[in-house]
Amino acid sequence: MNARFKRLTMAGAIALGLAGTGGSAGAAVLGGAGEALLVPLAVWSNGKFLFPDPATGFTAPAFTPAVDTIIELIVPAAVGSDEIPNKYTAPNTTPTNSPVTINPGAVFGPNGTGTVTVNWYWFNKRSGPITDGSFLATADDVIQISLTDLAQGRAENQPGYILFADAEAAKPGGQATFSMFANAWLTGQLSADIIDIEGNFQGLGFPLIGGSIPVLAMPDGVDAAPYGFGTCPPPDGTDGVTYNTSGKPCAVVPVSSGFRTNFSDGFAQTFGFNLTLSNRLLPTMHVVWLDHNLDNPAAIKAQYPANLPTTTTPEIDVEVYDVDEVNCSDSVPLPNEVNVIWIPPAYLTEAEAAVIPFYQPFLWTTGSKVLCVPGFDPNGPPQLINPALFNSGFVQYSIPEYLDTGTVTDRAAGFAFSIKIDGGFTRSRPGIYTNFYALFETAVGHDLGLFGPNL
Repeated sequence: MNARFKRLTMAGAIALGLAGTGGSAGAAVLGGAGEALLVPLAVWSNGKFLFPDPATGFTAPAFTPAVDTIIELIVPAAVGSDEIPNKYTAPNTTPTNSPVTINPGAVFGPNGTGTVTVNWYWFNKRSGPITDGSFLATADDVIQISLTDLAQGRAENQPGYILFADAEAAKPGGQATFSMFANAWLTGQLSADIIDIEGNFQGLGFPLIGGSIPVLAMPDGVDAAPYGFGTCPPPDGTDGVTYNTSGKPCAVVPVSSGFRTNFSDGFAQTFGFNLTLSNRLLPTMHVVWLDHNLDNPAAIKAQYPANLPTTTTPEIDVEVYDVDEVNCSDSVPLPNEVNVIWIPPAYLTEAEAAVIPFYQPFLWTTGSKVLCVPGFDPNGPPQLINPALFNSGFVQYSIPEYLDTGTVTDRAAGFAFSIKIDGGFTRSRPGIYTNFYALFETAVGHDLGLFGPNL
């Protein structure tokens, strides 16, 4: 086993990280066996916390907590019969044995002592490759991964995603021979920073209490021929990962476990999902993973030459609802495959949110948007005392269908979840601020489905 994946001490790495985690279920299929696995958010940061320093010309404070992505991958010796979800997320490898037994599958040999090779691929927010590699796994193996350790200094503060797949069989375009499970967490490191009232570093640390990152399971079947004159085989509900002639993934689409984003019937459809908000006095992060960059329709056309005219825009219409079903209209930028949208407290302007520690976007977010507040009268009392700010709520996203091949085949999918944030400071003595903490709580997005004619 590669030492880089085995040396991580999970208790030390995520004891704080799991202390305050939570989650809620949506329409996504989570927890099933997968022949390939998608971790839709992967990021690491050493963090930054600087006060204004007139001597250097640095006039705005900057805060980003030190953060890591922790992944625990499990390769079971055998997976039994299960119509849902295994028929959809691991149809080629479950049940592992016939007759169905819990004994190690043939891929591990008659005594269960053999190994399989798992490939991993780390991509940036635009789906550009950062690095990749592989490791061996035995039956019922548990592999523990720290992205900070894996990165070795590369791509700090660059949000992206990680894919795990069967290296030996699926990589050349064949079908997978084993399935996997995984859990992932966005958690904190202990930084060697403590800041006094003058902005000097005194040498202690602050924890970030993390939330879970949902992991999506996908089938990895035999790749079809490239579509039209494209170079990447088209994915679908039976083959969520396809590979180019160099053996690298060129399409990752969780149709079987994520949010379907196309119907391909020649009619313009819209798909929708809801993401929760913290109460409007606190920030929220919305993470939206898509299988294409919405600001690059030419790339979609290159992969799918027969793509019918569609509406592709990176500025997405949203409706913001409070707990009393009152709503207001706004928009959110989603140009990338990985979008991490920072939603500051609603009583701030964008300019104010950019310079106030804890309320300003983290370095690894991809955009910031102060969303409207339902029922708020700009000519009324100041926002800070407006009762509407104490409400939580949700944001309803409506994304136009960006892929339509006219074949009534599911070839596009996304996924989304929100990270609600809370935190603060403790003070050890006058002028000395220690133990900053940030609490992350994950809520899985709710898939509303497709809307439009001919459905």
